[in-house]
Amino acid sequence: MKNFDQRRRFIIEYLRGQDKAAHVDILNAAFSDAYIDFSGAKAHLMPYGAHKCKLLATDLSRMQMEGTLTRQRTGINGLRGQGFPTWVYTYHLAEHLR
Repeated sequence: MKNFDQRRRFIIEYLRGQDKAAHVDILNAAFSDAYIDFSGAKAHLMPYGAHKCKLLATDLSRMQMEGTLTRQRTGINGLRGQGFPTWVYTYHLAEHLR
């Protein structure tokens, strides 16, 4: 498995490869799959949507606490009955790293 510095660099480069308003979250299937493939982290495979990866959530939170990412709460309407949360943190690259 990749170390935290390698995973941090991957997340930064992933966001830089998107447009300036890009964000990521743990329910973004494309991002989650890319992170899991890159890092080799364990994941709980889900039948639809993004696979659950505790390490991804931990890394995003850690990067927010160190100032690499900013985050905001985003509501998810209409999917609660399908097992989705009512909100999720979305993460953006900090302004000084864009």
